[in-house]
Amino acid sequence: AGQGTMSGAIKQFESPEISETMAKISDKLVLRALESSDHEKSFLPLLAQLTKAPEIPKERWNDIFNKMRSSGSYFTVVVENTEERRIVATATLLTEYKFLRGGGLAGHIEDVVVDASLRGKNVGARLMAALQDIGKKVGCYKVILDCSEVRRGKKDGGIEGAEALRREIRS
Repeated sequence: AGQGTMSGAIKQFESPEISETMAKISDKLVLRALESSDHEKSFLPLLAQLTKAPEIPKERWNDIFNKMRSSGSYFTVVVENTEERRIVATATLLTEYKFLRGGGLAGHIEDVVVDASLRGKNVGARLMAALQDIGKKVGCYKVILDCSEVRRGKKDGGIEGAEALRREIRS
């Protein structure tokens, strides 16, 4: 059993830790691991800004959360607006073993969404940096974001159209 937070919520993953410098985005925005209590912090309505994400009962949420947690392959990070107690951004790193590279571990970034009110403010870039850091710490030789549409503004050095963003991680 993993450790809970001060509120008694259970983290989806305990290790690797997210550094304090990476966690603090602003006075009211904190990047951290998904917690069991995030069901009550508008996590699903945030995902609905990306795709279909209907509300699910708390019991079902807990079942999914616990399966993801026990697998050891899911690393979901969220950004919480601590003043509003609301999740405003999220992304997940899924890991898989490969027969390639001597049984190497590859990471895939999925379900990336930033609340419409925060887009263009580098919150997504912070999510990507955190997942790349986690990927490196758990031993991934690469971390890939496959997407049909990259929704980054030109201001952020963004690209448009169907793309695959890949980061090789050097040991």
